[in-house]
Amino acid sequence: MFGGKAVEYAGGAHKPWKEVGCMRGSGWLALVVVAAVVVAGCGGGVTNGGPVGGIFDSTAWEGTWVGQWTNTTFSSTGPATIAIAEGLVAGTADVNFDMDGAVFGQADPPAVQMTVAYDDTGIDAQVNGTQLGDLAFTIDANDNVQGSFTNVPGGGIARVDFTGQRNGNTITINYTVTFAGGGGTAAGNLVVTKQ
Repeated sequence: MFGGKAVEYAGGAHKPWKEVGCMRGSGWLALVVVAAVVVAGCGGGVTNGGPVGGIFDSTAWEGTWVGQWTNTTFSSTGPATIAIAEGLVAGTADVNFDMDGAVFGQADPPAVQMTVAYDDTGIDAQVNGTQLGDLAFTIDANDNVQGSFTNVPGGGIARVDFTGQRNGNTITINYTVTFAGGGGTAAGNLVVTKQ
């Protein structure tokens, strides 16, 4: 967590969340990718496209990432774009994430714009009230992403859990949707490549 830092969200206000630098806005699972994509530091050597020595390399995440999301259970798909730039305030990154198509069975969501705080260890964030539910996620110094969406609007989905990693110029996120009322699960992925 980022002990007391306030983080700016698209609405422009600065609001701390439980004394932790987090944001409140709109987004989706890929939001996790985006936020995850925005972590910091300067790294020593590199393995698997990621840092060595426990310090996150923010420059490896900066840029425009383009690809698609795919629901492998129901064969639905759509384009995904993530743009990440160093923020105006030290220790922050500006993120614009856009997924097109019927995301989680909902109409095409608008792009998510946010500013995310980071430190040398990565990111550990809670983003409540997004269009696709409450998002909690981490990104560690080895470029691993993990998190979940809970309180997903509409009542048909109980939660979405995801894991993934940045490997060189590719970010891959695998997710599982758990349907409410014992309705089973669906699986999918999001893959974007740095342009």
